[in-house]
Amino acid sequence: MYLIDTNIFLEVMLSRKRSEECKRLLTMLREGKIKGITTDFTIYSIMILLEKFNRLSELKRFLLS
Repeated sequence: MYLIDTNIFLEVMLSRKRSEECKRLLTMLREGKIKGITTDFTIYSIMILLEKFNRLSELKRFLLS
């Protein structure tokens, strides 16, 4: 089981340097190939950052995924 922290999600959402690696990890999680968890603080942190930078469409997509 993996702990998925804030940086994994932000790499993808902000199209950062390691976003492709992080996308593969999230895809493996979604497909059930690996198991992972995250914390409520991670969700909260992402919400705050995306809201701060007015990335509301990304915030909505994240919360619905």
